[in-house]
Amino acid sequence: MTDIGANLTSAQYQGMYKGKRLHKADLDQVLARAKNAGVQKMIVTVGTVKDIKFAAPLLKYDNIWTTVGVHPSQANTYTAESAQHIRREFQTNKKIVMYGEFGLDYDRLQFSDKETQIRVFKEQLQLAMESKLPLFLHCRNAYTDFFTILNQFQQQNNYIFTGVVHSFTGSLQELQLVLKSNFYVSVNGLAFKTAEQLNTFKQIPLDKLLIETDCPYCQLKPADAGSKYIKTNLFQGAKEPEKYESGFMVKNRNEPCYLKTVIEVAAGILGKKCEEIVQITEENVKKMLNWV
Repeated sequence: MTDIGANLTSAQYQGMYKGKRLHKADLDQVLARAKNAGVQKMIVTVGTVKDIKFAAPLLKYDNIWTTVGVHPSQANTYTAESAQHIRREFQTNKKIVMYGEFGLDYDRLQFSDKETQIRVFKEQLQLAMESKLPLFLHCRNAYTDFFTILNQFQQQNNYIFTGVVHSFTGSLQELQLVLKSNFYVSVNGLAFKTAEQLNTFKQIPLDKLLIETDCPYCQLKPADAGSKYIKTNLFQGAKEPEKYESGFMVKNRNEPCYLKTVIEVAAGILGKKCEEIVQITEENVKKMLNWV
C-alpha cells in the first residue's frame, strides 16, 4: 500500500497541539505502525517552504518521498525567495516526486484571500511546468476558478500536466471536472462522510483512483456513512493527547496505518476485495509517478 499524502512534518507527531506540548515525539512509533499495517510507501506532503526542511530527515528512509510547493492557505507567505528555494529543491532533491501541495481553497480565505491565492496558484503553475513533475493539487470550494486557470495555463503554454487532485470531497459535477482534465482522484476518510459522497465515490473510474490518509487530519469517524464498511478496529485503546502512553495511538490523530480503513471502505462501497483495491491503486501510483 502507498499513502500518497501524509503530513508527517505535522507538529502533532512531535507531541505539539495548538502550540502546547502534550506528549513526547512519537513519529518513530507512527512509522513502525505504518509498516506493521502494510503501508510500504509514503509520500510526505509539503505545504510551506519551512516544511521542506522538516521533511528532510524523513527522506533517509528508502520508502518515503516528498512533494514541494506552497499550500493555498499559506499563499500569503509565498515570495520570490520561496520560488527560488523551491526551484533549487526540485532541481537537486531526487526524493521529490510531485509538485505541491498547491491550488485554491476558498474555505480558508481567512488565511489567504482569493486574489493572493489565485496569483500564487498561477505563479506556481509556472514553477511546476519547469519541474516537469506530476502535480499534487488541493481544491476546496473553488473548482470553477481552479480549472479555468489551469486549463488556460495549459493552452497558453502548450503544456499538459499530469498528477492528482488529492483529498477529493467534491460533488459529482466537480468530479467530472477533475476527470475531464485527466487527473487522478485521491480519497481519504473525508470522502466517506455522507451517503451522497459514497455515491459520488462510485463514479470514480478505477484507473483514476488513488488513496491517502492526509494524516494527521481527515480520519474516518465512527458516525460517518462509510464507517459501516470498516473491518479493522484500529481505534481501540487510543489515548487522548494529554494522557499519552508509549505504544498507543493518539485519539483523533490520523496516521498512515489508518490507510487500511480507507481501503476497507472503498472495497465495501465497490463490492470488491481489499486486495483488489490495493492492486488497482498501486498500479495507478506507478503510472502517475513513472515508477517501474
